[in-house]
Amino acid sequence: MGKGDSLTAIEDEAFSGGAFTYVVLPDGAASIGRRAFADCPKLAYIYIPASVASIDENAFDGVEDLTIFGAPDSDASEYASLHGFTFAAQ
Repeated sequence: MGKGDSLTAIEDEAFSGGAFTYVVLPDGAASIGRRAFADCPKLAYIYIPASVASIDENAFDGVEDLTIFGAPDSDASEYASLHGFTFAAQ
């Protein structure tokens, strides 16, 4: 990415199979694609900013015990509730 570019989409399977424990998405990110963080067994925490308006149904397939941090009443809080993940308002 060049100067002034920003991350707006986490593409399909972008981080699938990763061995990281936490992720902080930047403000301005807009979407999380299909299986973007799937099969990341160590992933325990992710911050999803309020700018994210689209999270694919299967974005976190195979991830257990995930805590999602984000804005109250955001798409991230709704996603956490629908998929049985812990949500922590930031």
